[in-house]
Amino acid sequence: MSTQPLSAKDADRLHGVLSCYDRIVLTGSLQPFCYAQDMTKYLYAHDIRIFDYAQFAEPLTAEIRRNAEGIAQAAGSPSSSFGRRTSAKKIASARF
Repeated sequence: MSTQPLSAKDADRLHGVLSCYDRIVLTGSLQPFCYAQDMTKYLYAHDIRIFDYAQFAEPLTAEIRRNAEGIAQAAGSPSSSFGRRTSAKKIASARF
């Protein structure tokens, strides 16, 4: 894991930097998996039934959640921020 600031690490891909930002949202997709048909092909190729997808995805989901919560706690943010029904607006209003 890099400790280099995002603004330095990806400077060649940034068009500008805010001098004081609280949080940043990064979005994207894994191209082969962003369409239902492609995901179905992947599961089929790996002998995973489509109905077993939730069971297949659970370990990765849990790992991503644990990692995000660890990062949030290290930064002083409450881990409750990662609840399914918690919106960014609610979190911000509770913190400020």
